[in-house]
Amino acid sequence: MTMLLKLNQIRTDGGTQPRAVLSDETIKEYAEAMRAGAQFPPVTVFHDGKHLWLADGFHRVGAARMVNAEGVIEAGVRQGTRRDAQWYSFGANKAHGLRRAPGDPRRSIETILADAEWGLVPQTDIAA
Repeated sequence: MTMLLKLNQIRTDGGTQPRAVLSDETIKEYAEAMRAGAQFPPVTVFHDGKHLWLADGFHRVGAARMVNAEGVIEAGVRQGTRRDAQWYSFGANKAHGLRRAPGDPRRSIETILADAEWGLVPQTDIAA
């Protein structure tokens, strides 16, 4: 379900960002585009009944906060936990948005393999 969410409701502190670092340059570019009226795809969040965990759209949320910290952003809301958001985030930006930096996929794979539950997932599922 897609809806408008207040930026201050969206949690970005749960380890759901698989990138090593966000691009300040990209955030600034997105903010300028937002000020000019550009439309962006909805971000993706997971709702666990209490929190809204950001899974995809960290640069868009950063830009929206730059433009209006008290504002709202369009979000696709899925039911799930922080871990569901984290798992989803590992596959984000394969085909859109800011390309992943060379070390980002490796960081995701290392996180998966170090996890007691995710480390049991077949490698073919991880690669998908």
